[in-house]
Amino acid sequence: GYKLNYPSLKKYLKEMFQISRMYVNFYFPANQSHQNFITLLKKYNFDIFTKDMIPIKSYKTGELVGNKCNFDVEITSDIHDLMDEKQNTKGFITIISGDIDFLYLIEKIKKRGFTSVLVSFESITRAALKNAPDSYISFEELLKENGRNNLFFTKNREKIKKIDSRWATLSNLK
Repeated sequence: GYKLNYPSLKKYLKEMFQISRMYVNFYFPANQSHQNFITLLKKYNFDIFTKDMIPIKSYKTGELVGNKCNFDVEITSDIHDLMDEKQNTKGFITIISGDIDFLYLIEKIKKRGFTSVLVSFESITRAALKNAPDSYISFEELLKENGRNNLFFTKNREKIKKIDSRWATLSNLK
């Protein structure tokens, strides 16, 4: 598997799509590793939005079974607000995620006249999602084109799956 080199990815996307702002959604409480990651992203001028984890309890027993932090609604709402704000300028809206929940949002982006771009790991993204945007970019293809040292370096793939679904990038909207 691979771990993203976020500063290089940001540079690549800025050059390709004239991205003016990049947002990262991150859950709390964050452990030290997450804090270090957030510090790195802030250093490279990513806008960080955080949200508390919500405990999930079993309906049958009432016992804690895990935690959940879902940004899909916030990301969708923020993109709709941005489209309202930038209706006259249009441009690209790029979503970096393999989450099928963004299929409907991509359809709305296109309907509003913006150019939709999806960037994800092809191996974990359903065909319906890959076929929905105006343009689809596979991280695997970026790796082949740009080389391992530019955008990626080897790491645990499970972490990538988790990181991949937390991204939404709003691009070319000043």
